Amino acid sequence: MSTEAVRITSGPRLMKLQGWPLFWMLVAIASTVELLAWRVVDWTSAQDVQALIGFNWRLSVTYFLLTFSASSLQRLFPSDFSRWLLANRRYFGLSFAAVAGWQLATISILAWRFPSALAEIHSQSFQFVEDAIFTTIVLMTVTSFRGVSRHMSATVWRRLHSTGIYLLASLFSINYLYYALYRGGIYIPITVAFGLAWCLRALTWWQRRNTLRGWKLFWALAAVTNATVLGTWAFFGSDSDAKLQSLTAVCVAVASVAFVISFSAQPLRHLFPVEATEWLLANRRYFFLTFALGFAWYVAFTLVRWLEAAAPGPLISPLPLGVAAAVTVILVGVLCALVLESGDPSRSGIRLLQAMRASGALLLAALLTLGLVATRPHGLAALMGGAFVPAWLLHAAAFLKDRAGRQPADLA
Repeated sequence: MSTEAVRITSGPRLMKLQGWPLFWMLVAIASTVELLAWRVVDWTSAQDVQALIGFNWRLSVTYFLLTFSASSLQRLFPSDFSRWLLANRRYFGLSFAAVAGWQLATISILAWRFPSALAEIHSQSFQFVEDAIFTTIVLMTVTSFRGVSRHMSATVWRRLHSTGIYLLASLFSINYLYYALYRGGIYIPITVAFGLAWCLRALTWWQRRNTLRGWKLFWALAAVTNATVLGTWAFFGSDSDAKLQSLTAVCVAVASVAFVISFSAQPLRHLFPVEATEWLLANRRYFFLTFALGFAWYVAFTLVRWLEAAAPGPLISPLPLGVAAAVTVILVGVLCALVLESGDPSRSGIRLLQAMRASGALLLAALLTLGLVATRPHGLAALMGGAFVPAWLLHAAAFLKDRAGRQPADLA
């Protein structure tokens, strides 16, 4: 028999393994590797036990990536394997949770043998976010069983699992990207694998742009926003002013991306009337509401900085404190008005809110551009400030096109 024939006939036989038999096989493989690692660990060394904790996360990466990428692979590259993977995604997810159980066992041993080492870990602020991650894993695991999920609405179940998997994916991605940049080695291929998984997700979202719209789109964007912010918070922490400043920069970047998309939707549709820009214009308010969510995170971390810092600086540092405070109040006021107007514009009976629809976005964009460019001349926020430049150019081009179209025809 040829090699190709063996490959073709052996594939379906392997994929006949599914459901709970597949789960127990995956758990047996992971448990065997885990027990071998336990045999070589020096349990009298706190550093070795902590290294085992990191090993456990790397051990679970394969199961998590297969769970995270199953739906994208099936939609983009439909095949027998992708259908089998999607049908058994639940069991790969439960296998990932089983490895997380080994992680909890390792942490328990660390707490028993080296309580001071565990206390030092828990003294760091990001550890509370990791506790929330473990809580999310528990909730996703428990609700994966039909005896529990049948008592939940489909919407609540879907939102819980969507938010949870994006939160975990963001935490893994940020963590391994950091280690890939500073340590290299095994972290580089792991980081590349997560990058490819995110690319698959992005391609799937773009392919589903006709069905991913309205509040469904907002909840998807909100899940990504929350996962990015919480993942950054989990990794970097918030126990110093420098770390809080980094968190606010990430919040500004995430919020600015959503705002630039919303702000550019109308001129893009006017200049390039295609299906993609029509979808973008129809859903721009949900991108704007995503911006409001990201900005709310920024405000929360900024308030923490102001409460903890001995001499907090103004929001827009080149301006005098009074002027900067006034600009900040105007920005927040305009944002609140636009959020209220975006909540249900078809029923908006307040004339002030209706008037804000036309001029409020321009005013808000001007204030954000001023704040990003003037306050932070370098770094991530400055990059986002530069992203406003093409957005303003699009508005200018759309305005000139409108004006040219209104001019009377040449009678000569």
